Amino acid sequence: MIMATPTGAREMISPTVLVVDDELGAAEAIQDLLAVRGVPCWVAADGLRAIELVNTHRPRTILLDVALHDTTLDDWKWSG
Repeated sequence: MIMATPTGAREMISPTVLVVDDELGAAEAIQDLLAVRGVPCWVAADGLRAIELVNTHRPRTILLDVALHDTTLDDWKWSG
């Protein structure tokens, strides 16, 4: 995928996904479905790991379990 940056330059952006879910089976099922389609995907089972992966990989999409049983994300804002 090619996207324009705020300066107008064009760069390649990899369609990457971060799945945040404390139910590992569900997260891995999503990861498997995306892998078949060639989409890189990372899985985090808690908020702290999710934040680490966001900072490291800068995923284009985050699938977040809104019922995640983790207090790490209580005060952290997911949307800009």
